[in-house]
Amino acid sequence: MSVRMLEEETDPSARMRAGSDVSALSQASAGALPARPKLVLTNRELNIVREVAGGLSNKQIARRLGISEKTVRNHLTRAFDKLHVTNRTEAVMRALRLGLYVL
Repeated sequence: MSVRMLEEETDPSARMRAGSDVSALSQASAGALPARPKLVLTNRELNIVREVAGGLSNKQIARRLGISEKTVRNHLTRAFDKLHVTNRTEAVMRALRLGLYVL
């Protein structure tokens, strides 16, 4: 038996907390995003996501910003992790939804 189950049996408020956990989980699984994201993209990561939104390739972004393609990939990878996405299109869409920038 888990500690949580024991806590729920002995403490009525624990049941309420458990219920709110389930509610939060169901909202998260339904694709609901928090009103205020707890993530912060660096200026460089945000600039690169903006360039991606403009349809530029990594090579074009690198040339425009005066950095290497590898550095562009590194920034994109970190942005993907922070935005919880797996590709360029999802990154742009998530950044837009979170209000990180406007096209």
